[in-house]
Amino acid sequence: MKKRTLLINNDYTPLTFLNERRVYKFLALDKVEVLSHWDDEIKVFDTYLNFPAVLRLKHQIKRSYKPVNYSKNVLIRRDNRTCQYCARVLADHEITIDHLVPKCKKGKETVWLHRICHQKIHSIWTEIELAKEFHIVK
Repeated sequence: MKKRTLLINNDYTPLTFLNERRVYKFLALDKVEVLSHWDDEIKVFDTYLNFPAVLRLKHQIKRSYKPVNYSKNVLIRRDNRTCQYCARVLADHEITIDHLVPKCKKGKETVWLHRICHQKIHSIWTEIELAKEFHIVK
């Protein structure tokens, strides 16, 4: 049997999929409650049991989420190699990074711009004006 079981947290957020061995371990230790079963029955010794499809933990597990570190290539693919202001498709030598809120103001979000658009923006507005007015791309 190759059915996997979904393990969800006490607040119903999904955690992971479990193999059969871990399913039986959680059930034996009475750490989970079964929310649903697969339709198939499996034979265990002399009895037939329904294999669990979804298990819910009885106690909440806190998960720490690490922030995602984006590389230059991931961000270029995310933006489809287009300038976020003029919508031109960019070649590698034309791409520049613009922080929507300047780094000096603790800005972290970036967009990819055409080199000329980037220069024009910074020749018109100051860092403070950009941070106040243009902190998101519409």
